[in-house]
Amino acid sequence: MPEDMLAPSGIESNKKISLALKPVRLSVIDESRQHAGHGNHHPDGETHFRIEIVSDAFAGLNRLARHRLVNSILRRSLPGAFMPWP
Repeated sequence: MPEDMLAPSGIESNKKISLALKPVRLSVIDESRQHAGHGNHHPDGETHFRIEIVSDAFAGLNRLARHRLVNSILRRSLPGAFMPWP
């Protein structure tokens, strides 16, 4: 999604991922409207994002390691957006 169609959290996520992972493809999509009534939903959006990334930084990493890498990048810029890890 073009940056001008994203709200501030989506723009920040896009920038952080781009800088950290240098992706060849990156898509940040705000799917908050599809989660109305679900936990953590807010009527103004920016609560549920789908992020698709293709990056050489993922080479040799399994799915869980890729998720942890992306979460560590976003956790720093979006405090309170993630459930704490045990």
